[in-house]
Amino acid sequence: KQELIEHVNHHYQTDFDVHTFTIGFARRATAYKRADLIFSDIDWLKAMAKRVGKIQLIFGGKAHRNDGIGKDIIKKIIRVKLGAICLLKTNSLLSI
Repeated sequence: KQELIEHVNHHYQTDFDVHTFTIGFARRATAYKRADLIFSDIDWLKAMAKRVGKIQLIFGGKAHRNDGIGKDIIKKIIRVKLGAICLLKTNSLLSI
């Protein structure tokens, strides 16, 4: 976990914390792999954050150039991230 966090922080100028509960998903973005499934129940995710503390999510992968659905999944993940940044500004426990 520490090696992953150090790699992500170094290469992507992020500030992930090795002591924070981390969920990682690294697969090609395509519909049947369901990378966005974790966002289907935000209330459940918030409840988990209340139990375990701050949660950080790491997504890796890309869509095939001809896979429009896969590209849409990546766009959805980015939209959720941008929304989570807004939530952080209001002291939410969830960060992505």
